[in-house]
Amino acid sequence: LVMESTFGRREYRFPDLARVRQWIAGLVDAARASSYTPVLTGYSLGKAQELVALLAGYHETVWVHPRIAEFCALYRQAGVKLPEVEVPSAGAPAGALVVMPPDFQRTEWRERIARPRVCFCSGWAQGGPGGHYACDQMIPLSDHADCASLVAFARASGARKVYTMHGFAAE
Repeated sequence: LVMESTFGRREYRFPDLARVRQWIAGLVDAARASSYTPVLTGYSLGKAQELVALLAGYHETVWVHPRIAEFCALYRQAGVKLPEVEVPSAGAPAGALVVMPPDFQRTEWRERIARPRVCFCSGWAQGGPGGHYACDQMIPLSDHADCASLVAFARASGARKVYTMHGFAAE
């Protein structure tokens, strides 16, 4: 068995998706209540579309970076239902639902969002403080398996030999 093991250390134990949804809703509602704009950041392909889908319950347009909008269109063409997205030309309205790539704060896109409250959504949120990611909060949302899931899968496979790569392969 050959396994990708990005989160192969024991400290990486991800909460279930229902808990993550609660955290995201809490972050969005708290940011809006304090007159901030909630900005969820995730990689442009995959994570961003998951975030857009998680925001569907708000029944609003989600404002996104152009790369994210392109991938959302491809997802829709493949039959995946996502809320409407829009690319802010002059700026996202205050309090809008916004999904951006993690590096948006180092680009001109930072200026298009009024009073951002930034949340980095990644499995890496499980491993430490958010200073490296230039965010106000981190939520552990990952499309990778956590350590316990990797071990369980390897055992369930019945493989006599397991090779790991990437991340914490040795662990």
